[in-house]
Amino acid sequence: MKNKALIFLIIPLGLVADQLSKFWAAKHLIGKPISLIGDWFSFHYSENTGAAWGVLSDKTWLLALVSCIACILIGLYYFLGKYHSKLTGFSLILIFTGALGNLLDRLFRGYVIDFINLNFFALFGGDFPIFNIADIFVTVGVALLIIALLFLEKEEASHE
Repeated sequence: MKNKALIFLIIPLGLVADQLSKFWAAKHLIGKPISLIGDWFSFHYSENTGAAWGVLSDKTWLLALVSCIACILIGLYYFLGKYHSKLTGFSLILIFTGALGNLLDRLFRGYVIDFINLNFFALFGGDFPIFNIADIFVTVGVALLIIALLFLEKEEASHE
């Protein structure tokens, strides 16, 4: 049996960190960005009605619906234990936490608060979207899930 206790630690702590950081951003950053490392790294308040890079802007309810369905499917997959590696389970928890954090914003605010601005991509002629703690959870979770699916799931399934 897989250890499910992590969800009672990661999800609440992740949601609190995400929501408190967004509350802080809304209180302290509107019209007053904070530069941490020159123009490369700053905190800059942004209200995002879409997904990354403004994809599906003003489609808040569609994005909320997709997030809700994703949370339900991830939760079912996790609790049914259809995975084999602990890394897969951990990555699912991270993705769920991030998706739920941004879903709460969409449902209660009508937009997602973003505030972390990594502008050093401008050195390469690119642009990177402003993001938040929930986005970090989703991104790290997806990266770990890819690693788990490529390298661990098949190996651990064959040992059963």
